Amino acid sequence: MITKSKLHRSYRLLSGSVAAALVITLSGLGENSQAQADPGGNGKGNHYGLKLVTAPPTVDRSLVDDPYGAAAQVAMSNPDDFGFPTVVDGIVVLPAVSDTAIAITKHTPPGQVKKLNSFANNRKVKAGDTKTDPADLSKRLSHVKVTAAPGTHTVTQMFALNDQVFDMQSEPAFADADIMSSGIDGNGQVLLTVRTLTDDLAATISDRFGADMVVIQEDPDLIMTNLARPSDTAPFHGGAAIVTPLGACTSAFIWNINSTTKGMLTAGHCIPDGGTVKSPGGVVMGTVATDGSADSYSGTTGSHYFKGSTTYRGDLALVTMTASVQVPPRTFTGNSSSNTSVLVGEMWSRTPAVGDQYCTGGAVSGELCGWTITTVGTDYTVQNGYYGNVYTVTSRHVTAGTKAGSCAQNGDSGGPVYTVRPDGEIAAKGVINSGGTSGSTCTSLFTDIYDAYYGLPGTLATA
Repeated sequence: MITKSKLHRSYRLLSGSVAAALVITLSGLGENSQAQADPGGNGKGNHYGLKLVTAPPTVDRSLVDDPYGAAAQVAMSNPDDFGFPTVVDGIVVLPAVSDTAIAITKHTPPGQVKKLNSFANNRKVKAGDTKTDPADLSKRLSHVKVTAAPGTHTVTQMFALNDQVFDMQSEPAFADADIMSSGIDGNGQVLLTVRTLTDDLAATISDRFGADMVVIQEDPDLIMTNLARPSDTAPFHGGAAIVTPLGACTSAFIWNINSTTKGMLTAGHCIPDGGTVKSPGGVVMGTVATDGSADSYSGTTGSHYFKGSTTYRGDLALVTMTASVQVPPRTFTGNSSSNTSVLVGEMWSRTPAVGDQYCTGGAVSGELCGWTITTVGTDYTVQNGYYGNVYTVTSRHVTAGTKAGSCAQNGDSGGPVYTVRPDGEIAAKGVINSGGTSGSTCTSLFTDIYDAYYGLPGTLATA
């Protein structure tokens, strides 16, 4: 019998399950980043003004949940009006770029807070969704400094820039650099990870994008590779082992496709062509549509649009459960042999921000907490084994995080990413896509739960 576990932390996140999952191993990631710059020139090893960092910059924990997280929600909800927030001398600064956003700076402080709170909740809520209520962020936003910054890159422009920088990996001239991943860091810059920063790549980045928009993490030891709680039985919970046509993965969260049909989220790369999902015991749990409407990932190329969409939604798949299968809104917690579970209470209140902490839940590694987000809007490549062939595939617009200690394992792909609320219920944050290790440092990448919300029919099933 599955019972509700006694939680010993006020905030935890599960480490996602990745059966046919992807692993990315990054070395040298730590809490503090060190940078060095080389003036322009033509000599071997010249950085052409670009900064090299040994680790992504982090956001102080005292700021993440309050002013920084609130500012990030404003920016992400209004990506054409604001730039990414930064921290300057301990103060969260939000760049107002458009005329509409700049107008906020002309109000009194109380007026600014009121306007920002309205901007923070400027997002679509699906018809009939009574769970995703606007949050009053006034107290948190009162500590955010809004500055007029015409000409600064907006969030939309930074994501586009990130894609352009990452896509240099397809240009033959930069093959020797071996571009591995890129994402937006805590300083609002593109963090590009390469094996070797070549002169040609440094010179071209500086020329195309400027030396102040992109920072480089050089990691010659970076390794990409493919990444099971015991057999779950009905009623099925999130965080359990599942079997797809490609092998073993993990389930994430139960989904209300409509008023009568239940679904289950997992990673798209676990079942990129659609098909049947079973329990390890052979029970048919449900199916993923084969027409591209229920997954955002190809086994030969990586992230693709959901059918009818023009937005990348990371690495997701939605299993339509059979009518006879019971699927309560619960997720496993504890180690990989645990049968304890907790209720899913809500979606996380906003999209991920650098510095957020989270937990993951994988069928192989169990519950892992203490992860910290390092970049958002992250693109990365991996060698993907797919029906006997190997392809270099690209995942787009996911979130990356790191931690020390135990790491996610093969079979954890598709598992839940979340925090645990003070009342013990879970706030869903995303779906595990990949993970890896480098020394004592672990890396995980996941797709935001809001990509499922906006890309798929239905809503998260909650208690």
